Amino acid sequence: AFYTPVVASIVVVGLIWVWLLDERGLVNSLLESIGVGRVGFLSDQWLLLLSAMAVTVWKGLGYYMIIYLAALANVPRELHEAASVDGAGAVRRFLTVTVPAVRSTMVLVAALSSVAAFKVFSEVYLMAGPDGGPAGEDTTLVMLVQRTGTGLTGRVGYASAISVVVFVVTVALMLLVLRADRK
Repeated sequence: AFYTPVVASIVVVGLIWVWLLDERGLVNSLLESIGVGRVGFLSDQWLLLLSAMAVTVWKGLGYYMIIYLAALANVPRELHEAASVDGAGAVRRFLTVTVPAVRSTMVLVAALSSVAAFKVFSEVYLMAGPDGGPAGEDTTLVMLVQRTGTGLTGRVGYASAISVVVFVVTVALMLLVLRADRK
């Protein structure tokens, strides 16, 4: 069940969330039934941004969970037993045995999720529309590249420049993450 969003089409996932968060959607119906009133999840710029972020995190959560579970399964049981013999409690064992053992996995997940954050397009496009929500406030860089490089404007050079900047920032971020992993 946790991995289902990862394998589901982003278009299907986005449309389901649009249906759930719409002014007349299921979430607003539930809120109204408990007396809260309707909330403009898709019409308010901040709520739209938070909603798109939540959908993006939810979509990738199963993938990162599998990576963490694999790392946790590879933590040697002997280390936990030795820490227990030395008198370490559950929290102490977690902080001194488990976290150091999965540190490189944490760095990997940080790198993967950082790169994924720069690639966000479909979620926001489906939830906010091609204009990026109210007043274009929720436009992602990839949406800007798509909007600038295609259509009637067709400013391919400008879109390419944005893409190069995104690439450079992504590479710089990856180098920082890799450097942090070496320490």
